[in-house]
Amino acid sequence: MLAYLAAALVLVFPALVIVGALRDATSYTIPNWISLALVGTFPLAALAMGLPLPAIGLHLGIGFAALVAGMAMFALRWIGGGDAKLFAAAALWLGLPASINFLLVTCIAGGALAVMLLWLRSAWFRPITAGAPGLGRAPGRARRERALRRGDLRRRARRLPGLSADGGAGGPRLRLRGPVGCA
Repeated sequence: MLAYLAAALVLVFPALVIVGALRDATSYTIPNWISLALVGTFPLAALAMGLPLPAIGLHLGIGFAALVAGMAMFALRWIGGGDAKLFAAAALWLGLPASINFLLVTCIAGGALAVMLLWLRSAWFRPITAGAPGLGRAPGRARRERALRRGDLRRRARRLPGLSADGGAGGPRLRLRGPVGCA
């Protein structure tokens, strides 16, 4: 019976990491409950598998070191807060030799993902991804400048009472003309 419990608890780790990866891929957020569940089930799984107490202490130290490293990377804005917490929870489960491999593979995969996103947002690839959300769209200021050159902002401003469009040194803007809605 204990073997079945140990196997079930060990399956918690890949299941929760996959759920975290899917949530991160779809919403760019990793909920706290995933990291908390990983941290909470680790002692149960470690004891069910017969891991000695010094080894459990080593795992806890590695998890804490990974959390500190993740917080530093979060402070430098290299990764998100959920990523840092999930990395620490995964390092807690993996232990010392596997955590180093996990760190290297994560860095390589993250670098490859960053290069792919930069390539997808490049000028060469932009016509292909024009309809994709967040990939082919120009930043707000460039869009406003193009709209001002086309005259779109001026036409819109004429239709709205109390607004005017101008393109001064700060770029194109919509400005209020006098008091609007005052009686």
